[in-house]
Amino acid sequence: MENKRVIDQGGEGGDDPVGCPEGTSRRTYQATGDFGKVDGTTSAELADLTAKPMRSSLRVLGYELDRSVSSVNDPGQSIGVFHKKDPGITFTLIVQAAVPNIKVSAKTDCLPMS
Repeated sequence: MENKRVIDQGGEGGDDPVGCPEGTSRRTYQATGDFGKVDGTTSAELADLTAKPMRSSLRVLGYELDRSVSSVNDPGQSIGVFHKKDPGITFTLIVQAAVPNIKVSAKTDCLPMS
């Protein structure tokens, strides 16, 4: 991987209260990266090869795929939304031929602010 970046998307103090009931908020993060160069393999092929094991890793951790908002079988692009009720975290996984090749976003459910 090249050009790895991690972004804490929370607002002031790291909390994001948008869309949450009063007195609660969520935490949001995003990590992105690029495949780099692999001789003899296109970015679309790398996207297809990379998406399945990443999705499988989330399933092993107990996250369930939300099929209503996921598109996991498009050549060169995979979008998967995974949720785990406890501890209340949603991951959005995008693997694509376009740069950045991998985007992983995570957000918690609305939780009481500490």
